[in-house]
Order: sequence, then structure tokens, then C-alpha cells
Amino acid sequence: MAQTILLTSFTTWKPEQSSNSSDDLLDLVLEHTPRQSLHVLRKVPVHFKHAPSCVIHHIQTIQPDVVICCGMSEKHHTMNLESRAVRAEQIHYTDIDLAPLAEGLRITHISDDAGRYVCNSLYFDILDFLHHYHKRIPCLFVHVPRLSDDNQAAVVQDFLTILHRMESLPVQPASVRAMV
Repeated sequence: MAQTILLTSFTTWKPEQSSNSSDDLLDLVLEHTPRQSLHVLRKVPVHFKHAPSCVIHHIQTIQPDVVICCGMSEKHHTMNLESRAVRAEQIHYTDIDLAPLAEGLRITHISDDAGRYVCNSLYFDILDFLHHYHKRIPCLFVHVPRLSDDNQAAVVQDFLTILHRMESLPVQPASVRAMV
């Protein structure tokens, strides 16, 4: 049985941005691998309150087996799998073992700093929500670098590999998740 995966991306947040690399990546991924098991929530607003409420609403509606949120990293040249999200003194870690997920990838690294902006805030709120209500749904945040002719193929290939590896995670039956 195929896993239901919710993929999210952000819209732009600066007037000079023509697009957000997280959304560009999802567009390319869907071209390479259209799957019925993928549910895509694109162009989530870059807003501290609207982003989490929008994504959490979709999690409640779709009840996915896996959640992968993508955001743009303007500072990095690699794709980063975020291990945690921080708010004040609280830290939420993903339940996913990231080492095997990142193993052998060309342009992807594990990071323990999801930033201090909306990406981190969204990740924290989703991990908090899943911890309290649906803790058997694994969640990952992926920071995507700006895409260029030099890195686009590697970023897409790494993301497709991550997606394939995420699909191989053990599935918890919906009835078990609902009891949490």
C-alpha cells in the first residue's frame, strides 16, 4: 500500500523574488514523478500564524502517513534536512532518523538549525501538533537552496531519493493514529 505524503512549499516573501525555490522544487518533482499518493500544498503564506494553521488544517483533513515541508534557504548552497525546531527554551525534534535518509546524497546535509523565521516556526508548530495529537505521523522539514543550472538536477535527484526513502517508512494504520 502506498503511503500518503503531504508535501508543502512556501510562496515568496520579498517583492523582488520571482519564485520560492521550495515551490519550484515541488513543481519539478511533480513533473518527474506524478504519484496519486502525493498531496501537495503549494505556496503556503510566509506568515507566522497563517502558515501553521494552513498546514495543520491539511494534516487534519488528509491524515497523511508522512509530512514533508519545504522552505527556501537563501544562505545555503545545499539542501538541508532539519533535525529540530526551536522556540525559546523548547525544542522539538523530528522522529525520523535522518542519517539513513541523507546517506549517499550529493547535495543534501543534516542540519540542526531551521533558522529563526517562519520555516522554524512552522516546523515547531507542526511537530508540536503531531506530538500532541498524531505523534505517529513522521514529519520532516527540508530547506531548499536557490535553484540554478548548476545545482537543480542534483537537488531534484536528492529530493526524489528522500521521497522514495520516506515512502519506505513503516506505516501506522489510521485507526492507530486516530487513537493517539
